[in-house]
Amino acid sequence: ASSPCPPNVTLRKSGSDLKVSWTIPTSNGCGKPTETFVKVYHPISEVYYQLAELSGTATSYTIKDYMQYNDAEFSRVKCAVTLSNQYGEDSGSAWWSTADDRQL
Repeated sequence: ASSPCPPNVTLRKSGSDLKVSWTIPTSNGCGKPTETFVKVYHPISEVYYQLAELSGTATSYTIKDYMQYNDAEFSRVKCAVTLSNQYGEDSGSAWWSTADDRQL
């Protein structure tokens, strides 16, 4: 029994929304997650806001109106996904360029 390994996070734009997808690592030594937390970094307050608490089997979430989290100075949004179980947790994150509409 062990904690989950960090997920690989992918971002994709869909209209005014940002779709966050991730893979759940299943290699030896990676524990199975029981909960998944999706967070977004807010550049003004400099903290992560939890947007959703999902099941451990979830692999995607859509952030509605993601531009509210845009860092105007650097034109980007940062999303993080944390996989958790009773033994611990691990996180992965990705940046989205609001200037180029692509993952950084």
